[in-house]
Amino acid sequence: MRKWIVNLAVVSALGCAPVVVVPVTPPEAMEQWAQLHPAGAQALGVWVRNHPGAASWLFDWDGAHSEGTHELISWAIYHPGAGVPIFVSTHPGWSVFDQFAMAHQPAVWAFFMWARQFPGDAQRLADHPRGLWWAGHHLYAADAQMLGQ
Repeated sequence: MRKWIVNLAVVSALGCAPVVVVPVTPPEAMEQWAQLHPAGAQALGVWVRNHPGAASWLFDWDGAHSEGTHELISWAIYHPGAGVPIFVSTHPGWSVFDQFAMAHQPAVWAFFMWARQFPGDAQRLADHPRGLWWAGHHLYAADAQMLGQ
């Protein structure tokens, strides 16, 4: 079922208010992300298996800082080729994340590369509050090493 939003815009000094109808596509349910983005989901799973400790940390960080994850993914996409030190230098208020990123540069670089290779999939995941946390604890939970078990 499509939802419609009526957007009222005031046009010019005449005070006219034409009605503009804009269709809104609701975001997919978090549970559908992997089915709707299979290539990105599979590649994220490879990243998890290659960097289990960093993945576990990043998933949990997203649970408390999902707005940060959205910024991280957007930055990676819109700054192709830029590495971890540049991200850290442009985000000085992220001290806990910055320390993690510098200590796990290969894993964070690989995460950047995943976001750059699958930008739509990565953005859709980040659009969900705690989306990366959810993916880590539902889609990739079978990797016991990632969860530290």
